[in-house]
Amino acid sequence: MLKRIQTQSHQSLINGVLIKNKIVKSSYYIDKLEKDAQERAKKILKDAQSEAELLQEQAYFDGYKQGMLCALNQTISFFTHQSDIVLNLQKQVDSYVRDMLFEIVNNPETLFVVLDEWLANIHSTEHSLLITLPKTTKYSDVKLTEFIEKRWEGNVNINYHNHNHFIFHCGSYIAEFSPDKIIDSGCMTLQKKYLSELSKKCKVLSDEIMDSFLRQKFADELSHGGDVL
Repeated sequence: MLKRIQTQSHQSLINGVLIKNKIVKSSYYIDKLEKDAQERAKKILKDAQSEAELLQEQAYFDGYKQGMLCALNQTISFFTHQSDIVLNLQKQVDSYVRDMLFEIVNNPETLFVVLDEWLANIHSTEHSLLITLPKTTKYSDVKLTEFIEKRWEGNVNINYHNHNHFIFHCGSYIAEFSPDKIIDSGCMTLQKKYLSELSKKCKVLSDEIMDSFLRQKFADELSHGGDVL
């Protein structure tokens, strides 16, 4: 009976070819190294991708926080200087009102209205009517004379001076009409009545907007998972 005899040969057959065992082991080792290298490369690549995504996300949040901080600083600066804004607004309004009042008081019709009201209180024409006008006046002597003749039967003298106000004089009656004083008085009245109230309303509004902005900013920051600045 034939017996199977185990040999101690360290050789293997690969595709019917007898290969020494050390060569076979080297081949397996190389294959294993190749597979390990592939797995290691995959892990390195995966870790690199994860780190890149993390850095990208962190950069986004850093940029978001920096942008929000910049916007917050600008907004705070804007509203903390609201007093300057109100002051500038007051100057603009004052300038506008002065220009408007200047056009009104220097309109020839305005002089006629003022003079008409003043003449209505004088019941005697025995004294001459003296009218003194600024040299820079826009009023026409012809129109003024025609206007007075319809309301005054006595003598009339029209003079000019270097000052910017009008003087009406008749006996013991005297009146001065100063456009500059009217403009100053009108602007002062406006400031007391309206601009001071405007300043209060602007401050209240800026406080409300600032409060709303901060609450919205904190809400946005928390919703993005960032730290409150």
